[in-house]
Amino acid sequence: MRRLALFSCVIALLLPLGCGGGSTRPSSVTVAIVDGVTGAAVGSPIGGNPGDAATVERPGYLRRDTLVPRDRTIALWPVTVDEAFVRALVYSDAPGRNRLERWPATTVPVARDFPADAIESVRPWVALVPSDTPLITVAVDPGAPEWSQLPPDTIGFAVRQIADSDAHIVTTRLVFRSTADRNDPPRFLHELGHALGLGHSTRLQDLMFPSTARTTSTFSADERVLLTMMYGHRRSGQVPPDNDQGLGTAPSGSVRSLIP
Repeated sequence: MRRLALFSCVIALLLPLGCGGGSTRPSSVTVAIVDGVTGAAVGSPIGGNPGDAATVERPGYLRRDTLVPRDRTIALWPVTVDEAFVRALVYSDAPGRNRLERWPATTVPVARDFPADAIESVRPWVALVPSDTPLITVAVDPGAPEWSQLPPDTIGFAVRQIADSDAHIVTTRLVFRSTADRNDPPRFLHELGHALGLGHSTRLQDLMFPSTARTTSTFSADERVLLTMMYGHRRSGQVPPDNDQGLGTAPSGSVRSLIP
């Protein structure tokens, strides 16, 4: 009987289960670290298994706290300006809700009278599809009650409904004070930036600068990086600087966000 037991243990060592019956952990795999915009390798790969917690720090990129993905590739967020720039434009500043907010899909139905040039401007990140049941609507309404909450020189605003459970944008209403404001491409595109989840910039060269004094009529190169990361590599609900390890822990319900 002793010889038989010894033989059984030797055989068991060749199988996924050891002699004691416990499971063994899979061997660590190689996880590539790449630039989220260019796809180029960034430094040496790391080891890990899908689902393992991983922290990656590389010069010129946000610190990434995530779980090793099944495709064994972690895309890092390039810091083209500084971390404060990313935080201001990407993460909601609502108390207790400092999270990335974006649409759950990259196809979003919009009103049928949505400007074609605006649809084309955001096509690299989101496909806006004219529909009879839009999730992004547009109105010229100088009598909207929200104006009383905003500075008197405000010419437009976005009202977003956000799902608390996952920080997905559910619906957005773009409102302008006049038809002329609505028909002005840079002003419209600024509000559309809010509809996609962007906040305000402090730089004149960015479309999301909150004034007509801005020096651009389209998204800057730095803003384009943000949109590429938000809609190409990230999920809503993650927290600064680039951490999605705690997704799924937010409360249920929804919150209304007003941003000019």
